[in-house]
Amino acid sequence: MKVVKYKVFFAGGYEKEELWLNEMSRQGLQLSSVDTIRYEFETDETKTYIYQLEHLDEAPTDMKSITYIEAMKEKSIEYVCSYNQWVYFRKEASLGAFELRPDIDSKIDHYNRLLAMLGILTVNAVVLFVNSLCILFNIYILNLVISILLGISCLIAFYSLIQIRYRISRLKKKKKAQK
Repeated sequence: MKVVKYKVFFAGGYEKEELWLNEMSRQGLQLSSVDTIRYEFETDETKTYIYQLEHLDEAPTDMKSITYIEAMKEKSIEYVCSYNQWVYFRKEASLGAFELRPDIDSKIDHYNRLLAMLGILTVNAVVLFVNSLCILFNIYILNLVISILLGISCLIAFYSLIQIRYRISRLKKKKKAQK
């Protein structure tokens, strides 16, 4: 049986999404597809999976990404689905835990990819926001609504950027402490 759930996660908080997907799996709901905030699950209480997400440099259909996904299969890590450049992996919990980013350098690299993506989105949102504010001086109600929505988008993007920068900083400090 298919079950659809709607949930909002920000790019900077993908770990929360992983925790939620793992909890859904323990409840017998196994992820089958993702589209923005729409998660589709299949009911299967016979297995429990551990889910992890990865943001790829390229689209999942790119040859580099396909090679990476195939390499995961060789480690008994199953590719479930993708949304934009995010890919969703899982492994049966009975086979033990797995870590897509086992060391600090790979975690920093992953966060840097997220920063690059969010940086582009943030610049675009700021430009649109400033443009809307300029138009707003004509005081059209639609322009006011658009400006508010774009302002909120900017805040969300900045929040995600700050979260990721903080995590990179923590990982670099941890790496220094290990040396």
